[in-house]
Amino acid sequence: MQELIEKTLASVFNCRFVASEFSTGSLHSGRIDSLALSEDDNPVIIEYKKIESSELIPQSLFYLHWIHDHKGDFEIAVQRALGKGVKVDWSNGATMLLIVTWSLWNTQGTYGVVYHVI
Repeated sequence: MQELIEKTLASVFNCRFVASEFSTGSLHSGRIDSLALSEDDNPVIIEYKKIESSELIPQSLFYLHWIHDHKGDFEIAVQRALGKGVKVDWSNGATMLLIVTWSLWNTQGTYGVVYHVI
């Protein structure tokens, strides 16, 4: 699923692909599944899940916070992927969650934070 989404980001989600399996470094020990830039040049984090997980929302929020705390890392990735002339607009950011199973916990958990995530 990840490879297909990354190849079709522009046509399906109006986003430009930046990176796959982007490391958050040894201290944070994470990997963001896909990074993209929206049509408005905002950072987009995409996470894929095949199984139900109660960690989905916290993990996504962690990555969104991490990106805003490590703007330089994201901007370098954008410039490598899309060219040095591309500027990131930090006024908004988005997290896309592409999952097979969505639990009641995840549904209820998003009500209070959707305006921060999307």
